[in-house]
Amino acid sequence: MMKNYYIAISLLISAIVVSCTDSVEKYDNWPEWKTQDPVTVAGEEMTETYYTNYVGKKRQLTQDAEVDFTGFEALEFALQPQFWEFKSDTKARFKGETGEYDLIYDATNELLYVEQTDKKFPDALYLIGANLGHAGAGKVISATWDSMHATPDNGMTCRRVSDKVFEISLYLGENFAFKLFKHHGWGTHEEIEIWAEDLTLDNPTLVQGTGDFVPGPLFQPGIYNLKIDMNANTFSMQPQNGQSADINFAVNGKEMGIMPGVASCLGVALELKTGDVLTFENFGDISEMIQPDFFENATEDQAAFRGMAGTYNLYYDLGNRLIYVENSQSDYSDALWTCGSGYGHPAAERVTVHGWQFNTGDSYQLVKVDEGVFETTLFLDNDFHLKFFKKRGDWGTGIGTQTLDPLPANLLDKHYQVDNLSSIGNGHFTGDLIPGKDFTPGVYRLRIDMNKGVIAAVNKMNEDDIKSLEFKVNGQLMQRSETPDFLEVELELTQGQEVAFEGFSYLQYMLQPEFFEWADGQYKFRAVSGTYRISYRSDRDFIYVERTDKTSYPDAMWLTGNGFGHPKTDGNVWEYLSVDNWGFATPGQYLCCAKTGEGIFETTFYFHAFWGAVSFYPAKDNWNRVFNSSEVEIVSLDGSFGRANGYEADGGNKENFGATKNNIDKQYGVYRLKWDMNTNTCTFTRL
Repeated sequence: MMKNYYIAISLLISAIVVSCTDSVEKYDNWPEWKTQDPVTVAGEEMTETYYTNYVGKKRQLTQDAEVDFTGFEALEFALQPQFWEFKSDTKARFKGETGEYDLIYDATNELLYVEQTDKKFPDALYLIGANLGHAGAGKVISATWDSMHATPDNGMTCRRVSDKVFEISLYLGENFAFKLFKHHGWGTHEEIEIWAEDLTLDNPTLVQGTGDFVPGPLFQPGIYNLKIDMNANTFSMQPQNGQSADINFAVNGKEMGIMPGVASCLGVALELKTGDVLTFENFGDISEMIQPDFFENATEDQAAFRGMAGTYNLYYDLGNRLIYVENSQSDYSDALWTCGSGYGHPAAERVTVHGWQFNTGDSYQLVKVDEGVFETTLFLDNDFHLKFFKKRGDWGTGIGTQTLDPLPANLLDKHYQVDNLSSIGNGHFTGDLIPGKDFTPGVYRLRIDMNKGVIAAVNKMNEDDIKSLEFKVNGQLMQRSETPDFLEVELELTQGQEVAFEGFSYLQYMLQPEFFEWADGQYKFRAVSGTYRISYRSDRDFIYVERTDKTSYPDAMWLTGNGFGHPKTDGNVWEYLSVDNWGFATPGQYLCCAKTGEGIFETTFYFHAFWGAVSFYPAKDNWNRVFNSSEVEIVSLDGSFGRANGYEADGGNKENFGATKNNIDKQYGVYRLKWDMNTNTCTFTRL
């Protein structure tokens, strides 16, 4: 073995020496390399500059005449098929009309373009777009719309076949988009641009659109021949390199096609009832495409229907290989609909929706599983926002976390939107469902239970834990009030005592600061000792406090008026303000001032300064003011608050309080009021 090893090494060294020796002896005897012939068309070399980086030549060409070419390694692919019929490696027949043309050579991609940019419709037609290219390239050359037309591939010339009839062959890639133009350049739709909606498309499964021509559901990238007949206003698009446009997808023997309003998918309408077994033809494995809320017992080509009986549209998103089911006419109480962002079809396990749209594939129908109970399965991403609607496309029917509590609270949460203009971080709950602190992206089965008032991730928790939330204060359960949307509890409270709240997620955005302060990790009661009603408005997440044992001045004082709101709102939600609504019927329409000391009352509220006004009353049923704005000393640290309607010539309203004369339009915000009845002084501080 060792002998063979040494022999092999010796032979290898000899070969290297010989090789090196040959190289040294023959360094000046290099072979003669063949040079590339110059690129010529009909004997003319490409010597003129086009589009800065391209060469070319203006040539007179005759229809049906054969033209000689040199310098092209693959002439067949260098030529545009609409203008040339390939004959041999050096010859092609010109198909265009007789005339003068610009022949432009792309040396990088070895492609030849034919142009007549000085002509206009009806003698010419041009195509401009993105994700397309010369037919011979077999790939995208122009990835974006070129507003300057700085390359010959963006603004390609169609061949005129006959009067107002044109054709062009080109490569179309994924997500292509283009328009047709009556001259070589931009213009208005009415005069210059031809949009997809202007023409009858012969095969909407391949191409569709309203403005831009864009891919249909069966489109596959490749070379296509386009024929535009402006006499008949028709558009034909035929594949040229083997792409199939004739795949038939059927459900229960009924072939799918383009359905009104949903051009991006194939669809079929079916009468279905619970338990029907559906057979899918030519889809592949449908178990990896369906929505599990609508189907069960899925095999590769069959599944049993789980929804209610009715007429349903089944849509197939061929590009993403996803199946959607919907009855777009269904609304509450038979259905709910999703809308939002950051979520997708569960089979995709990624985001598939376009944010906040009600289109098919963007808004999903929830399946009714019981009276007032609906379910949907979604992929949820890190930044998802989600609401539910009783009627598809009707923004006024939305329901969300303002009326439904998310479960489990560590995975699902309410969205609180902070007003960026607010110096104290005020905002409002939007009603969106968003990720909780322990959320991770994945597939979630959400149950909306209108009876229990919850949104629950049922595949992430025990069934026994899906129940209505209980709200307690100091261990006492809040009960439904006679006032809609309110829970309430009545308690004996001592000034300075700790107050424990249970079931609330965002107390810092709910409490009135004149009644509660955060100290030593607890909320402590600030008002004087007594009996108080704590009311929770669940649809807005506001908490109001009012005294119930001693309800008249000097033990209590009450505020009502116009254009004010809970101190934690930001004023962006108009209905959260008390507008043209003086009275004492509902907490929020009035506020109970907190008595914090003898003769000392405090309150905090959001105020809309331009036209707002408030006054103070000795009892809820007593309209005799405790005092008028003209009867007290008003201290406003920034001069923004005092006698209401300060824009009046007499210097302000003598009874009500509001914005001062010099600060109209500037003082939308939150104010803290402190009354010292001992000195007849009212101090206003803008927070």
